[in-house]
Amino acid sequence: MKTGTKRILLVAAAVLIMGIGTVVWAFFTALRTFGIEDRIHGTFFPVGVAIDNFTQANGAPPRTLIELVPAFLPSIPTSPYIDKIEYKVVDGTNWIMNAHSKELKPWRTYSWRSNWTFSDEEKSRMLKQFHDITVLKD
Repeated sequence: MKTGTKRILLVAAAVLIMGIGTVVWAFFTALRTFGIEDRIHGTFFPVGVAIDNFTQANGAPPRTLIELVPAFLPSIPTSPYIDKIEYKVVDGTNWIMNAHSKELKPWRTYSWRSNWTFSDEEKSRMLKQFHDITVLKD
């Protein structure tokens, strides 16, 4: 085989390998992201349900998440993927719970709300919405 043909074949093989590697990397990155976000949803979805149940039973949302224990939740869940949870009651009837994570890039805030209204600043940070979560760049 001529030297020029060998070089072309080597370059073609290298390009093919890099292309396959890029596709595999993207697939595993997406799979990891999905897995982490699915675990976060599974961990904190019951908290949103408990807040809604508390609100129905008491006519207003809890002032703190601790008020949900033990009647509505056995305990406040934790996750190795969540660095900080914030909960607040807005206008006495609506609530927001944000879970902040540095596990994925960009850093993310997973937001559950009784009223799915977002400020313009929050809208500019939205990455996606799925199930009952809005994901914002942190």
